[in-house]
Amino acid sequence: VDPATNCVISGNTGWEDGGGLYEVGAKSCVITGNHTRGSGGGMYRGTASHSIISSNSADRGGGLYDVPATNCVISSNAATGGDGGGVYRGEAYTCLIRGNSASYRGGGMAYATAVNCTVSGNSANDGGSGLYNGTARNSVIWYNTVTFGGSSNPDVEDTFLDYTCAPSVTHGQNGNVAYAPLFQDATNGNYRLKWDSPARNAGYNDYAVGATDLDGFLRIQDGIVNMGAYEEADRDFDGLTDALEARYGSNPTLRDSDGDGFEDGYEVDHGLSPAQSNTAFLTAYVHSNAADNGYFTADAVLDLAVGDIGMRITNGVAELTVQIWESDDLGTWTNTTSEVQWSTPVDEDKEFFRVRVDP
Repeated sequence: VDPATNCVISGNTGWEDGGGLYEVGAKSCVITGNHTRGSGGGMYRGTASHSIISSNSADRGGGLYDVPATNCVISSNAATGGDGGGVYRGEAYTCLIRGNSASYRGGGMAYATAVNCTVSGNSANDGGSGLYNGTARNSVIWYNTVTFGGSSNPDVEDTFLDYTCAPSVTHGQNGNVAYAPLFQDATNGNYRLKWDSPARNAGYNDYAVGATDLDGFLRIQDGIVNMGAYEEADRDFDGLTDALEARYGSNPTLRDSDGDGFEDGYEVDHGLSPAQSNTAFLTAYVHSNAADNGYFTADAVLDLAVGDIGMRITNGVAELTVQIWESDDLGTWTNTTSEVQWSTPVDEDKEFFRVRVDP
């Protein structure tokens, strides 16, 4: 059966299982406000991808029952008579699981596996309000609450944790992180990690599933995968992630926030502020470190030339094209001369050529 695609599935009621969908997949759907007396208020079996599953209810598995979910937001669902407010059984990959509740255990998830998921703000009357009796890898499970039970581990219980950020782990064991994840603004639903979060670049790459995070950005950046559902975005491709742009006060949508002719990432790499013009300093720095930056002043040219040099071999002739460019700020360049071409025959005894320019 083909999955439901680009659909809104809302306000349905089931007598037994599957309030919204029963053994049918969902892709790019919104599944909300459905209810069943049995299992799977939003979905019962099938698969879910790139969908929102919210405000559904069931006895078990208020949102999903035995559903592999990928790149989904699973929120505000309720298990009114048992376990698994958001997810009961199944697996969740790169999902945000927040604000779900269970009348017994596993407000976020129960008897399930989480990989690169963020599980936060869920509640249960007994233990394991984040994840109960499951497995978590490369995930963040924090700030979940137990309403009545006396569990000493409100976030996880009877769960195997591997490269996961959770308060009950032994820091460093199995790659786990025991320090708070430092969400950007969890109060307002922003569970992306701050630039100094201990869960950044702290996961295990081999556990990562899929090419993108929950925002659609490249899943592994800076060489090591993050814990949780989000990587860092670099919307302007200046070598500085959006999280670091926030730290330095630069604009995440401008490659050169301060307009000084140097990209933000370059400035940070050289110990400078990307939010304050550094034209004079950087010009002097580049001139004094010319070879490292690929620029050469007139008195530094030996066997190198200012501007662009291109050589090609065509029909036994080596052709060299030279054109000189200039810049006042090392940011904007204009050509000052027309192209000059030289050529020389190439025979089978000639293997090497060298360009020499005298200042």
